[in-house]
Amino acid sequence: MSETETATEAPKRGRPRPQDAVERDEKVYTFVTDEPVTVRDIVAESGLERSHVYLSLIRLREQRRVDRVKNDSTGATTRFWQRTG
Repeated sequence: MSETETATEAPKRGRPRPQDAVERDEKVYTFVTDEPVTVRDIVAESGLERSHVYLSLIRLREQRRVDRVKNDSTGATTRFWQRTG
């Protein structure tokens, strides 16, 4: 174990993410609220590419910061995203 790691920290896996990806994830997170929102909404409001928004949402879901939900009120099969508790 190195001097910078403590016994309670899990070792980091893989290569570090580029700073622009970290910033993009945080930008996408600001558009996800407690109310369900679609990828299309995030793309329209953020100006980011759809593929980048999806990648950010996947990483945010892995971090348990957002979750994909179904909004039954629309009757559609559209997937929505919202922040986790």
